Amino acid sequence: MKAQSKRLGVVLKVYIQKEKKMSDLLRDLTIQKQQEEEKLTQLYDYQKQYDKNFHEKAKIGVTGAQLHSQQHFMDQLSGVIKGQHKALNDQNQYLESVKQKYMQMLFKRQCFEKLIKKMEVKEQYHLDKAEQKLMDELTMQMMRAKHN
Repeated sequence: MKAQSKRLGVVLKVYIQKEKKMSDLLRDLTIQKQQEEEKLTQLYDYQKQYDKNFHEKAKIGVTGAQLHSQQHFMDQLSGVIKGQHKALNDQNQYLESVKQKYMQMLFKRQCFEKLIKKMEVKEQYHLDKAEQKLMDELTMQMMRAKHN
């Protein structure tokens, strides 16, 4: 009967390997999210610095073409920033879904471990009971042998 809990132990090892892969994925996604946040911060900083530099040049004087060029560039930069926001939101959503799956895996593994533990206890109980029965039978045989 011990074989059943051992077979489940093998299944548990496979499950733990999958859990480890999910944990690695979570770590990688968290790092990726931080990098995306840094990119967004850098874009805002660049936008702010570019705008500041242009305003300083504007004090000296700029042509209409330069003003148009600056506005066009700022519009493009705003588009890139919006795209980065979307990428970051998508990253956050994916990260959250992976976190939920990981938490479900942890819960299932814990339940599976409890099941295996219960099975081991039950198997040990049956082994102890069979051993006790065998000991009782041996004792009875020894007592009969003494009386004969």
